[in-house]
Amino acid sequence: MVREVFLDHLTLKSVFAAIGGGAAWLIGGLNAALLALTVLYVTDFLLGFYRAWEAGSYSSRRFRRGLCKFLLYAVVIMSAHMLDLSLADPLPFVSNYVRDFMVAFICINEFLSVCRHLGELGMRVPRKLILKLESFQEQGGDK
Repeated sequence: MVREVFLDHLTLKSVFAAIGGGAAWLIGGLNAALLALTVLYVTDFLLGFYRAWEAGSYSSRRFRRGLCKFLLYAVVIMSAHMLDLSLADPLPFVSNYVRDFMVAFICINEFLSVCRHLGELGMRVPRKLILKLESFQEQGGDK
């Protein structure tokens, strides 16, 4: 009985495991920074969805844009991890700093977006916090 349950959909389970393992290797594994980014991204997405729902302005175009943003974040993190791997031998003291810096920069952008959503929903967000986050965003060359 247990063996039959385990063997059900074994090919499908193997494909998902291979895809998950490959993705984990490409982004450099899960650490606290990536977990924080995941929580911030989901929070930003849910608050944006709620805001649009409340205003009656939900659009599939914005949804696709948010999904593309998530995919671009993944590509940027993968690229930063590949750069870390290529720098590991010639510059071992730089190893994993590029990816972690990119994740931190994306986290700042996501947290700023969460704060803006909260402000639009009527919650008080300290203005100094918003200004400080925007200064980090400007230093990064973002629009």
